[in-house]
Amino acid sequence: MPDCDVTEYYSFPDTVEHLTRIRRILNAPALKLRPLFKSWKAKLLKLAKRLDQERLLVLQDNVEELNRYDAVVCGRIYSRHFKANGA
Repeated sequence: MPDCDVTEYYSFPDTVEHLTRIRRILNAPALKLRPLFKSWKAKLLKLAKRLDQERLLVLQDNVEELNRYDAVVCGRIYSRHFKANGA
């Protein structure tokens, strides 16, 4: 879309390679990429393989940042958490 500034946030480092490959296949331009902030609590949950709890905490840690955007596009899991957290 013209006159749109798009930033892709990611939670897992492997996501960057996946998104880059999709854009290459579609011949789409590169976008700004930023990792979602992960608190030490979220990192600990990941080590304990409590991924649902980690995902929720990462979203809670980033709600204020993401609320600065005019629009946020996300998958259904994050969408459910956004609604629950008033984002």
